[in-house]
Amino acid sequence: MSSEQNEKKLVEDQNTPCGCGVPAAPQQPNQEGCTNAVSQQVCVEAVVTITPTVTPGTPMVACVGLPSVGTTCADLGFTPSTTVPGSCTTSFAQVLCVTMPLTFNADVVATPGGVGCGPAFNAPNCPVV
Repeated sequence: MSSEQNEKKLVEDQNTPCGCGVPAAPQQPNQEGCTNAVSQQVCVEAVVTITPTVTPGTPMVACVGLPSVGTTCADLGFTPSTTVPGSCTTSFAQVLCVTMPLTFNADVVATPGGVGCGPAFNAPNCPVV
């Protein structure tokens, strides 16, 4: 190859992205911009209603002492029932610990609009408060 041919090839190679003899396409401006992860705190609430249930098991009945002959329940110090047929109602209290999973989530629709904002952070995750 002559020096003139070498010089022409060098100029041709400098105008191509890979040196393969095809001219490079003009660079287009970046239409996609840049992407960074940011975060913002948002507060959501859950209203939880707990309705208790009480299911009695099979009662166990045992006699206390021997039957009293010729006496009434009132004579033995018991308050007579006012219901017919007679029954006794007593309240018993039991403290319960109710553990339940709660899933907090949000549907996200990206539309412009007003919003009540919390603190924003230039980081991918909000700090725990």
